[in-house]
Amino acid sequence: MLFNLVFFILVLTIVSLITYLRKKKTEYILERERAAAGFENTLAIAKEEIVEQNLKYVSWELHDNVGQLLSGTSMELSMIKEKSNENLVELSEVSNLISKSISEIRGLSEL
Repeated sequence: MLFNLVFFILVLTIVSLITYLRKKKTEYILERERAAAGFENTLAIAKEEIVEQNLKYVSWELHDNVGQLLSGTSMELSMIKEKSNENLVELSEVSNLISKSISEIRGLSEL
């Protein structure tokens, strides 16, 4: 009788321990998955911010550098057109292309 009681308590203790350890393992796995999901979310946000910063940088470069160079070229071309009557059609075509390029760059830099 005493042996049966000790055996029953031992089995109950083992079953309780196994149940407790499985519960802890499940909690650990869920916590690890939540941490991984949080990390992935943070990583996605960081990637998005990097892309946005790069686009702003390219936009700035287009607007301030290339746009300024084209504007200066357009002014120089206008001065050449005023001084020379030769090749006026070709100079006008080049001037139109530069103006279109400036407009395109402004459009791109506003995105």
